[in-house]
Amino acid sequence: MIILFDVDSTLVNGEWLVALAKRKWLTSSFNEITERAMDGEIDFHTSFTKRLEMLQVTPEDETRLGEYYLWQIVSWMEDLIHHLVQQGHHVGCLTFSLQWAAEILAQHLWMKKDLVFGNQIYTPYGMSDILEKKDLLIYDESKGKRIQQVKEKRWMKLCFVGDGYQDMLSGMKYADTFIWAGYVTSREKVKKGARYFAEDIQQLANLLEAHCGEKEQTKHILQWMGKRKAIYSL
Repeated sequence: MIILFDVDSTLVNGEWLVALAKRKWLTSSFNEITERAMDGEIDFHTSFTKRLEMLQVTPEDETRLGEYYLWQIVSWMEDLIHHLVQQGHHVGCLTFSLQWAAEILAQHLWMKKDLVFGNQIYTPYGMSDILEKKDLLIYDESKGKRIQQVKEKRWMKLCFVGDGYQDMLSGMKYADTFIWAGYVTSREKVKKGARYFAEDIQQLANLLEAHCGEKEQTKHILQWMGKRKAIYSL
């Protein structure tokens, strides 16, 4: 089975736009817009493009963001994904974040390179022409359409794990299974709309066992999580 994870507040703690904004002393202009967009209160495309124009992303920003991600990985997530890969699942990520930063994180997490989907924002000609591209993951259901493309290409069932409102819209409509990730940031509006939700890594492992492939292939996930829990409680 294909398992795609959102990156921000799902694989890692925090949001990439906020992280870059802090680095460029733009925090106060970002926090409210980011939260309202993630909760579905304002148009995502508009909020996203405005913040990108403020940030003026550079190649250095992409590399630094990738390094930042490595320090912000959610506890136990590395072990969980490694275990899923060992069990034969095709694991990747689908994110509004920057492509190169996502690839840095994905390589560390043993994900398939052809299942890493992000935004290629920077060009030497500036931001204006980039924001006009229709293949960017900055539109409503743009993640959903990418999920649909992956399913059609690989002819496999797909599970999508994410935390935001756009994740829920795309995941519920296009993925075979959508799991809301609420263990970093709790978004009640998204939780209410999702059929399956995980508020800690144990719950995520439970849901992955129940919905991702043959039981024989995934039954060891809970056993593994139980062993990890016992080790960390010593």
